[in-house]
Amino acid sequence: MKLLILSLALIASTAAFAQDGSSSAATADVSANSSSLKQSDVTSSQTKREDIDDEITNARLRASTGAKSLFSIQSFVNYNGGSIQEPLSSKRPALSPGTSTESDVKLVGQVAIKYRMTDHDNLNAGFGFGWLTPGKTGQKGQSEDPYAGYTRTFKAGGLQNVLDFTATKYTATSAVDAKMNYNLTADYQVLADIGKTKWQVGLYSAWARDAFTQNVDGQQDYLMADPFAEYAFSDKLSFRTVFNVGNFYNTQNATSTFKHDDSLQSAGLGISLTRDIYLYPNVQWAWQDIRSDKTDVAISAYINM
Repeated sequence: MKLLILSLALIASTAAFAQDGSSSAATADVSANSSSLKQSDVTSSQTKREDIDDEITNARLRASTGAKSLFSIQSFVNYNGGSIQEPLSSKRPALSPGTSTESDVKLVGQVAIKYRMTDHDNLNAGFGFGWLTPGKTGQKGQSEDPYAGYTRTFKAGGLQNVLDFTATKYTATSAVDAKMNYNLTADYQVLADIGKTKWQVGLYSAWARDAFTQNVDGQQDYLMADPFAEYAFSDKLSFRTVFNVGNFYNTQNATSTFKHDDSLQSAGLGISLTRDIYLYPNVQWAWQDIRSDKTDVAISAYINM
């Protein structure tokens, strides 16, 4: 057996020597024929890419749609904290009288591989993660909810646009316990400058559907049409507020009846550390019941590499 191995090694080394010594002309021919594919074609495909930042100038939209490179890591993290009265509590109060219920404080996020197909079209696939009551008794972390999506970013008629389609498989413990199977979401953001001022206004609209493993009369479809506004103090700092006023939902057992969800509002500061890192500390409240123990705090971050 050892002799066989030594023989094979000797043959391989002899072949390599023969190739180095006698096939330089062939190698040169192959190199000459393929150099344009290996260098100029690749370089050409990269240099032809337009800079999407010439069209999408809003810092949040840029960060939320990922980096500009061909392949990148795209991530989003959100910490849903307690109320202004008790921001470090392990419980997040319901925004009464909305449809939300009191829940545990949770750090959630998503990490994906992003592929920039064209100047404007992107594919991504990844997974979510959750950390229940971080730093508190009973804290628990897990990876959850793998997903795949398609995003198109573009400018048309002076408006900045982001169109997104996402499919998610529910694996989080809370979702599985609620008999949730998967989610389909289509959302669209459009943003306009207000003349030559530092104000921008936009609209976030979406349709989302939850599918269940069995009939539990859960919320099935959710429709959103929420206006928002931003004021840029500088390229790095802005004020942002979202009016959650156009939200409707139905249930499994009443699919033809849509109920209006109670109006909420959020406001916060957008902090653009770099083009690909954006922080957003914010608060949310219900206009019908404004109280310090019913105004929740949160912080989100887009991080791309």
